[in-house]
Parts: sequence; C-alpha cells; structure tokens
Amino acid sequence: MSILKKLASETAIYGISSIVGRVLFFLLTPLYVSVFESSQEYGKYADIYAIVAFLTILFGYGMETAFFRYSLKEQGREKISFGTALSSVSLTSILLGALILLAATPIAKVLQVDAYQHLFQLGVVIVVLDSLTSIPFAQLRAKNRPIRFATIKLLGIGLNIGLNLFFYLACPKIMAEGNGALYNWVSTWYNPSFGVGYALVANVADAAFKLLLLSPLFSGLSWGFSQKLWGQMLRFGWPIMVVSLAGMVNEVADRQLLKWMLPKDDGYNLSQLGIYSACYKLSIFLSLFTQAFRYAGEPFFFAQAKEKDAPETYARVLKYFTIFSLVGFLTVTLYIDVFKYFIPREEYWVGLTIIPVLLMAYVFYGVYYNLSVWYKLTDQTFSGSIIAIFGAIITLAVNILFIPKYGYWASTWATFLAFGCMSLLSYFWGRRHFPVPYDWKRLLAYLGLAVVICALFLVLNNHFGMKTVPIIFVNSVGLLLFVAVVLRIEREELKALFNQTN
Repeated sequence: MSILKKLASETAIYGISSIVGRVLFFLLTPLYVSVFESSQEYGKYADIYAIVAFLTILFGYGMETAFFRYSLKEQGREKISFGTALSSVSLTSILLGALILLAATPIAKVLQVDAYQHLFQLGVVIVVLDSLTSIPFAQLRAKNRPIRFATIKLLGIGLNIGLNLFFYLACPKIMAEGNGALYNWVSTWYNPSFGVGYALVANVADAAFKLLLLSPLFSGLSWGFSQKLWGQMLRFGWPIMVVSLAGMVNEVADRQLLKWMLPKDDGYNLSQLGIYSACYKLSIFLSLFTQAFRYAGEPFFFAQAKEKDAPETYARVLKYFTIFSLVGFLTVTLYIDVFKYFIPREEYWVGLTIIPVLLMAYVFYGVYYNLSVWYKLTDQTFSGSIIAIFGAIITLAVNILFIPKYGYWASTWATFLAFGCMSLLSYFWGRRHFPVPYDWKRLLAYLGLAVVICALFLVLNNHFGMKTVPIIFVNSVGLLLFVAVVLRIEREELKALFNQTN
C-alpha cells in the first residue's frame, strides 16, 4: 500500500467523524435559528463558542503537536511522551479551569458576556473536558487507530445531537401536553428561558461521555513522567500554541470584533454577528476537510520525515490536497442556492454573498497547513509563531479599520488576506530551511481555473435570473469541467498511483 493511499484512507476515516459530525451540527443550525427567539440569541451562541475556541488552545498549549514530535520522530519514547503530555495537560486543565470558574464574574465582565455569564461557565467546563481528551485522542492518531478515534467521536456526536433534539423539540412538546409521567419529570427542571444554554449542556455531556470512553488510555499515567522531556515539550509546544492562537484570531476574532466595533446598539451588533456566524457555517465543508486531513497528516508528516523522498511526497500531498479543496470550493459556491436552505430564515440570507470569499480563504488555510510542515520538522516552531502572528495582525488591523464602515464584509476579507499572506510567507521562509519541490505552476493554474469557473457561472446565474433547479444543472457543467481538466492533466500520475496500490 502506498504512503499516499494510506494517508488518503486515514484522512477519509478521520473525515467520517469530522465531516459527519460537523454536518450534523451544521444541520442543527436550522433548528437553532428556528427555536432561538432572535438572531441576537444565535449571536450569544456564536460569542461563547468563539471564547471556547481560544480557551481550548490555551489549555492545550501546543502539547499535542509536541507529543507527536517526541513520540514519532524519536523511537522508544512513545510511552514516556504520552505519560508526560497527559500528566501535564490534565493537571493544568483542571487547575486553570477551576481558577476561571472561581473568577467567572470579573472575567465575564471583561469579555462582555456578563449578561449571560452562566453560558460562559458552561463553556469553560466544555474546554476542561475536551482538554482532558486531547492527548488520548492524539495517542490513537499516533498509533494509527483511526477507526477507534472515529467511533468515539461519532458516539459523542450522537449523544450531543440527541440531547439537542430532546431539549429543543421533545421538551417543549412534553410541556405543551401538560400531563403524564414525562411531563412530571421534565417540568421539575426544564426552563424554556434557558434557551441557548441547553446547546452547551448537550456539549458538556458529549465531552464527558468521550472522556469516559477514553478513560482506559489514562493508564498511560503509570508509564511515568519525565521532567527533562516535559521541558523539551514545552519549549517545542509553546510556539505552536502561539501559532494556534494566532490562527484562531484569524478564524474567530472577527466575532468578538463585530460585537465591539459595529457602530450601533448591542441588539443590532448581535444580530449582525448572528447573520455572519450562520452564513459562515456554509464554509464548514472546507474547514472540516482540512481538519480531517490534519488528523491524519500531522503524524504522517513526522513519520515520513525519515524517508529520503519526503520532500517529493510532501509536494504531491499538497497538489492533491489543493485539487480536492478546489472541488469543495466549487461545489459549495456553484450550489449555494441549494445550501442556503440549511438556514431556514430568509433574514439570514443577506450574508450569503460572503461565502465564495470565505471558502477561498479556507483553501489558502489548507495550503498554509501543508506548507507549515517545514518549521515543525526542523524544530523551528518559533518561526511558525512569527508567521501566525503576522496573519493575526492582518486580521485585527483589517477588522478594526473597516468593520465600522463595511461590517462583516471587512471580517470576510480579513480572513482571506490573512490566510493568503500566511501561505506566501511560510513558503518563501520555509524553502530556505526545508526545500520542497512544489509544482506551483500547476497549482496556480488549477486555482485560477476554479476562480474563473466560479465567477463566470455566478455572473451567468445573476444575469439570467435563473431559478434553483436550472441553476443546479447549469452550474454542474462548471464543476464537471474543472474535474475533467484535472483528470486530463493528472491522468498519467493517477494511473501510476493506481497501479502502485494494486
């Protein structure tokens, strides 16, 4: 079995949990939009999860990637690396979580979530539980056990979805009927005004359930703790934390800045945040493809580094990753008139025009992830932190300067520019330290073709004012054209890959 086929198969398995899970959560968007009283309520939901995203990175402080570095690149250190990383993250997560909960009132005021502090506290509990599972999940990836990884993820997702349906559909119906054993039980605790909180409660249950399923791996604590290795892992990991924080600035800081920088009242600002966040979810498909690839790719890159042909392998990986990303970009943009119905209220559709730009931003993000392999393999994670900070500065500057005038369009272009510039900087910096023979002429040709097809067919759709059904058939021509061109150009290499794996 070729290494590329193995990478693709593991990406597919990890993708099952990521894609199925995120799609199911995406399908909750119509439910939330329907049951939340207004877009302001959805804005609260988006606000809390933006904070959760940042806290998750702080609680992990790059230890997951450090674990891969020291367990996969250096033979014989798997057990001690796992025990050290798990001990460190577990202890600090519990202590830091407890401190934040004790000081929740002043912290919530600083973050401007004091009006819904209880949601913030639930978010902190989610972060603690997720952090406790991060190293055990990394251990499954390091041992090439994607099926168990995906199974545990999917079981947690199933519980989460089930609880959401119970809280938002079953409980109101039970309360409306007003009698029976279920009513007697539900009426003792169910409060419709808790609203958004039930989505967070479902997530807490999800995280706790996954921790329970992973608990056998905590026997790794008996494998020991190395203070020397811990210091090495911290030195390797803290720049990764900076990279992740800066990356999260690029992904979610716009939510906070929209709330703070829009020039109108809090109600309007939260409404705009809700519209932006709901439409942003339509870019989820490329985001979770990159996530699935990262699950398989991170251990793959470290393990493959020992091979002589590693640079050529990395170049081919980027090429096929880019092709699949561009297919995803075209699929969502050309069928946007279908995907929009996942957002049932038309008041949100005003934000759909940002989708093509956001999707291309995530193409760049995936390219950046591939290009960032150089500073991880050469232990120059500090350089990676500089690149990430550069991207974060672009994000913050564009948002702060232009949100008051252009609203969420400023946030959209900030994301695009940040990921694009980070990709360029990573490539030009990295080729001096770890040269990889990327086929940029072909990659840029595919990128240009996808953009031209997207622009051409969207203009045709708008010019002729076509309805949804004709649009599906007409735009399918554009998607098939791109796929046909790629297959034509790559046919010889694809034949060789196919013959190699059979």
